[in-house]
Amino acid sequence: MADAARLRNPRRYHTPRVTPPREAAPDWYAARTLTRLLGLAFWRMRAYGTRNVPARGGVLVAATHQSFLDPPLVGSAIPRPSCFMARSDLFRFGPFGAVIRRLHAFPVRQGGADRGAIDGAIALLREGRCLIIFPEGGRTRDGRVAPIQQGFSLVARRAGVPIVPARVWGTFRAWPWFQPLPRPSRVAVAFAPPLDMSLDRAGLVEGLRAAWDDLGRLLGPEPRVRASRLARALQRRASVPDR
Repeated sequence: MADAARLRNPRRYHTPRVTPPREAAPDWYAARTLTRLLGLAFWRMRAYGTRNVPARGGVLVAATHQSFLDPPLVGSAIPRPSCFMARSDLFRFGPFGAVIRRLHAFPVRQGGADRGAIDGAIALLREGRCLIIFPEGGRTRDGRVAPIQQGFSLVARRAGVPIVPARVWGTFRAWPWFQPLPRPSRVAVAFAPPLDMSLDRAGLVEGLRAAWDDLGRLLGPEPRVRASRLARALQRRASVPDR
C-alpha cells in the first residue's frame, strides 16, 4: 500500500540528478522538457511520490492506462530515462515509429505472448534501465481500471528488479479513446512504494491492484467524461477491439 505521508509530498519534478545513458541523454532531456512544459501549460500536470522510483538500477514501473497521453506523462514525471513497451501497430507509420524508437519505445504484439518483447524487456531491466509498462494491456474504454494481465510479474522476477505501481489521473477526460484530439484538463501521476517481491504471482497482481486503488483514493475523484457522450461512443464502437 502507498505511504500516504510520502505520496502527499508533491516534489513536483524536483528529484536527485541521475545521469542517463550517454546515447539517450539529448533525446530524453529534450522530450522530457517539452512534455513537462505542455503538461503544465495544457493539463496542469502534477507528479506525486516520485521518490518511490529508485534513482538507479533496473525498475519496472507498472502504470494504469487511460489515454495516449499516459506514456509521455508518466515518463516525464520519472526523474531518469525510461523505456516503454508500445503496441506494434504504432510502429507501422514510419516517421512516428522512428520518433518513438528514438525515445526508447519498442514494439509488443497484442493478443498473445510476445517472447521477443518479453526477452527484450528483461534484457533492458538487467542493464539497469527503467521500463514503463501498462499491465491492463490497453487503454480503458470506460474510465475504469481494467483487469491486470500477469505478465508484468514474470518480467520483473526474471530480471530481478522491483515493481513500482503508478496511477494516472484525469487523462481519460483529457483524451479519451473516442476523441480525435486532447483537450485542456487537469492530470496527475502518482507513484507508490515498490511491491513486496516475496509475493507469488497472484499476490503481486493483488498488491498492484491494491496500490492502484490506494493511489486513486489519495488522488481523489477523477474528472468525468459526460456519461451520455461516453455511452454513444461505446455504442458506436462496440464492435471495435480494445486499442
